[in-house]
Amino acid sequence: MSGIVGDNTARASGVIASAGGGGKILQMQQFTKTTAATAGNTSWAQFSDFEVEITPIAAGSQIMLVTHFGGTGGGGKAGFKIAEDINGGGYSYVPFYGTGSMGNRRPIWWENFGENQARGAQTAIYLHTPSYTLTDVLTYQVHNENTSGMTFYIGRDLTDDNYDTRWRSAQVFQAWEIGA
Repeated sequence: MSGIVGDNTARASGVIASAGGGGKILQMQQFTKTTAATAGNTSWAQFSDFEVEITPIAAGSQIMLVTHFGGTGGGGKAGFKIAEDINGGGYSYVPFYGTGSMGNRRPIWWENFGENQARGAQTAIYLHTPSYTLTDVLTYQVHNENTSGMTFYIGRDLTDDNYDTRWRSAQVFQAWEIGA
């Protein structure tokens, strides 16, 4: 028999000791919205009140960002990005998208496809590595821009009629601190 008897006993009881190293969840902060919202920004700006703050409790942590919402639009294009602010230093965009061979294309993490085609839930997950000190407050926001000035609805379908074929959804924005 090899290994440590205490280790095998612990495993048999369902308790597994941590091997050390990173990857531990240290905390999670969440923003939840259960009412419908409209995204009508014609230039990049915070979408509704989608914001989550987290103050890291360990040095070198990463922040896993999770967004989930349902929405639809009536035509045109609506893009979404995540912006970060570190301790009041001003917002910049989290590099949450592909930028290879961009040309005239615009970097975003999700868009409405236009003409009422983007129905249903959208989820985005990104592991962000911010530069911070332990007393810094990290603030993340969802930003939106509508290049055609269309109306884009979150948390409801396009017509929002009161029929059993229509839907409403909750919206969630989470920040998980993952230990180094």
